[in-house]
Amino acid sequence: VGQIGTGFMPHQGLNLLAYSWDSFFTDAATSPPPCRWEGDTPAALAFESRLGPVSGFVAKKLGEEQLGVRPEEELVTSDSSPSPAPAPAGPAILASLDFSEEVEELEGVQGWFAYMERRMSARRPAMQGFQQKIWMKRLMQERGVPIPRLLYTSDESPQLPFEPPDLPRILEGYCVKPAHLAESHHTFAITAAGVNLLTGDQPTLEEVQGNISMAWGRGLGDYDKTDGVGCATSGVHSPYIEGRSCTNWALYKCPPGVVVEELAQPSPFYANFQTALFKERAGELKEPPDEIKCHVVWGKVFVAEWVTPKLMLGYIFRHGFVKNTIVISPEYQRMCYGGERIDAGTNPHSVCNFPKWWAKVVDVAERAVPKGVDYLRVDIFPNGWSPVINELS
Repeated sequence: VGQIGTGFMPHQGLNLLAYSWDSFFTDAATSPPPCRWEGDTPAALAFESRLGPVSGFVAKKLGEEQLGVRPEEELVTSDSSPSPAPAPAGPAILASLDFSEEVEELEGVQGWFAYMERRMSARRPAMQGFQQKIWMKRLMQERGVPIPRLLYTSDESPQLPFEPPDLPRILEGYCVKPAHLAESHHTFAITAAGVNLLTGDQPTLEEVQGNISMAWGRGLGDYDKTDGVGCATSGVHSPYIEGRSCTNWALYKCPPGVVVEELAQPSPFYANFQTALFKERAGELKEPPDEIKCHVVWGKVFVAEWVTPKLMLGYIFRHGFVKNTIVISPEYQRMCYGGERIDAGTNPHSVCNFPKWWAKVVDVAERAVPKGVDYLRVDIFPNGWSPVINELS
């Protein structure tokens, strides 16, 4: 399959096993593969760009000189519409993400990493619409995609809406974080007991406010440049990224903001795993929730990384196969997967309910991505059985 698959697109290669060898070679020339994707049309891109201010903002190819323009402001640019004429046999793509001319010269694995470097360093302010958290949440609202319940947002002042002397406590818990940073910098996930799940400490209002005020005058680039914390680190891919810049221009230049939102809950599977491993923790959230980082290619989930801040819980592929998981027990896999065949449960309380839960995650991840976006990583909090978007990158 590896040898034969080299001549086909990845989504076709994944379906080679759906054919017998004889039918594959006889049918391939006359029949489309089982999950053939036809691409988005310019009309569909134009329609979605009118869903709201941020939807229109992310579709525009703004120049560096327009850095600082906000989604709600009138944008005037000579190249502000989605690409009207897709390449032959190719899909329409948002003007803000169109690098088609630059990638034609790239080849192989080195070319892939060169493409990532060019894309991240591109001075295109429209990309901020996906990454500045207040704007991103508005984008999700325009698209009807679920997000954690917002308690407070501001892009005008770092001042939190809390009355001194103490932090408030709410039963559901809440998260306080900068809207313009990433990687949990200056983030506090406060439980009903007042504990920060990221550290195990009980922060004071003064400490939280001080962190948000400090973050207000910094960008992610200030942290990536810290000695020993550089962003271009990878044991697996070091030969390909050595000497490359990992500057994320749009994210580094995001305007400051602060978000306070309801704390998301873990998936039922990770919650069960915690209870089994630490029986004294049953019924009380003492660890950050798990997160599903979905790699969405042309609007379709390809694979997801199932993680917590400290653990790798496995890889989940589009059709529900889980690889290298420490959460789903061997007994569950024997009962429910039946080898390679999954017995999908009919409701959340079914014994074999993972496929139904995963289908909800896939649905939210794919709805989050506007048409005309070739790649987006969509980070999702499972939130029990009600997945919500955490961030996009």
